[in-house]
Amino acid sequence: MKKLIVISIMFPMIAFAQCWQSVNAGANHTLAIRNDGTLWSWGSNNFYKLGYETPSGTNPNPSIVGNDNNWLKVSAGEWHSAGIKTNGTLWLWGYNAYGQGGQGTSGTANAIINAPTQVGTNSNWQSVSVGTNYTLAIKTDGTLWGMGTNEHGELGIGSTLFSSLPIQIGTFSNWKQVSANNGFSVGIKTDGTLWQWGNNITNIPTQFGTDVDWDKIADSGTFGIKTNGTLWAWGYNQFGQLGDGTTIDKPNPIQIGNDTNWLQISNHYNHTLATRTDNSLWVWGNNDYGQLGDASLIDKIIPLQIGAETNWISISSGEYFSIGIKSDGTLFSWGRNYDGRLGNGTTTDVNAPTQVSCIPLSIGDFSDNSFIVYPNPAKNFINIKKNDSLFIDEFIVIDINGEVVINEKNLDEKLNIEQLLNGVYLLQIKCQNKTFNYKFIKE
Repeated sequence: MKKLIVISIMFPMIAFAQCWQSVNAGANHTLAIRNDGTLWSWGSNNFYKLGYETPSGTNPNPSIVGNDNNWLKVSAGEWHSAGIKTNGTLWLWGYNAYGQGGQGTSGTANAIINAPTQVGTNSNWQSVSVGTNYTLAIKTDGTLWGMGTNEHGELGIGSTLFSSLPIQIGTFSNWKQVSANNGFSVGIKTDGTLWQWGNNITNIPTQFGTDVDWDKIADSGTFGIKTNGTLWAWGYNQFGQLGDGTTIDKPNPIQIGNDTNWLQISNHYNHTLATRTDNSLWVWGNNDYGQLGDASLIDKIIPLQIGAETNWISISSGEYFSIGIKSDGTLFSWGRNYDGRLGNGTTTDVNAPTQVSCIPLSIGDFSDNSFIVYPNPAKNFINIKKNDSLFIDEFIVIDINGEVVINEKNLDEKLNIEQLLNGVYLLQIKCQNKTFNYKFIKE
């Protein structure tokens, strides 16, 4: 009995492990990579953009996507997702009606890629950006490629023809960064020039202005940071999301304030996140759901610092919500949450940064009775009693640090756990494209 008491007391203390490496917010779902290289997702799963099946169509808890541990970068969009692995391969999943998944298939309203699927065989992909029904990616040789819808010229290939396979955009080999959006695209080259295309204005990359000191662009494509650390913005400004103290749209880049220490910028729809070189966090724009994180629901038309902390190293803004990672590897989210996009296990909006656990053992819902796991606690084996109509595809056991310690296939109703150390574990049973979660104790 003492052992059970110790475990139950220790678990909450370590439930918020510091293990997140990077994060990217989509319209209403989130992708994140942990320090061990595994990929996790949560939020809305319409069109399977989470990369796995969830019975309710949403998942408010971080869940692992497959078992690979070599994910390097991810991009979450409106209805589909993308990632690049450390071996340079490109993977896409989710909605594919326009060929944005790069598989050479499209054309049906319900076309879906329900799990990460490799695009071709190339292993020299460097970065990827997911837009609304299209995808842009840069290879290590500096060439730019696109796939998917092209109704507004957003692929930049000189026409409005769709492409269900990666197609090279021009012949330049000096692309540094690209941003795919909703009908238009923005990119910068290694020579510091800024380029735009789409919006039914131009269907090839066209230089925007004459400046040659652009260093970074936001995921929205309407913010940029120059090499001198100044921040610039342009485009829609209905909610003050440009941060210039007005709500007037700006057709050309304007400088935001006079500071020269801006480091990162992320904008989605109508609110903006940014960090400075001291790793402080700044926000502005619409705040209807608390997505600015200042514990209010009031819009801000100039940059506002959130707290006094100077340890924010990664930020991403989604549709009415925000995500950030601190230097200690902890992840925080805030804003709209009706579909679990914040990943905190609830569907309640939050108007201040709230920590998200990376430990799957923090999952709150273990009420499913499709299986009976016994004995619990267990010493050497655990038995799984199942409904006769279910066929088990895979057993996955995850420890308190979030590491996969057992991964067994072709088993029936008994799992050997002799090799495990004493403690609390999560058993995931993969069955008919669904995942069932059960907590057990090894003694």
